Amino acid sequence: MAKILDVVAANDAISLHASGESITKQTVAELLASVKGTTFAALCSVTPVKTAAAFKDLDIRKVSVSNVQLFNNLKEYTDVYQNAVNRSAGVDDFQKSNSWFHHTDCFPVVEHNTNGKHYIWAIFNHADSMYIKDGVEMTTAQVAEYLTPSEAKKMLEPSSKVYNATNDLEHDVIVRTIGLDNVVWVRAVGLMVSK
Repeated sequence: MAKILDVVAANDAISLHASGESITKQTVAELLASVKGTTFAALCSVTPVKTAAAFKDLDIRKVSVSNVQLFNNLKEYTDVYQNAVNRSAGVDDFQKSNSWFHHTDCFPVVEHNTNGKHYIWAIFNHADSMYIKDGVEMTTAQVAEYLTPSEAKKMLEPSSKVYNATNDLEHDVIVRTIGLDNVVWVRAVGLMVSK
């Protein structure tokens, strides 16, 4: 797949992220108002990289442009994640565990159960990511040097499958929740909203 990000675009996203403005639940709801079910979307996010304690003062940012599926106006009984995992794993009895969040009246925006923070919830199909430190691109190997050993291993040896121990099954459904404060822009249904 062709690379979407370059250093200029990544630094532009970091600047926009630093503006202090946020995409809101209302903004996402308005963007997806016409969506019945699912739509493909693109989103750009900027997240700080959590380094090992010895490097806590380093500011490394991960900038990602992702192709995702967003959902809206679903029937109450529809469980998107459970259905997707059942299809991926070839089963019909996947049991979801309790979660730290709940879906709001705008389905792709979830709210933390205890602190009220909002996140965008999406199934991720593909992401083009870049790591930036002081305006300069870093390789994943360079970033891994600043992580704990376990996080470095995850970064350098990513798995293409998700293993669910509770259900003892593997699937390829990648769901991520990204804080709305880290989302720089979302493009869907021919429209784009940004910070």
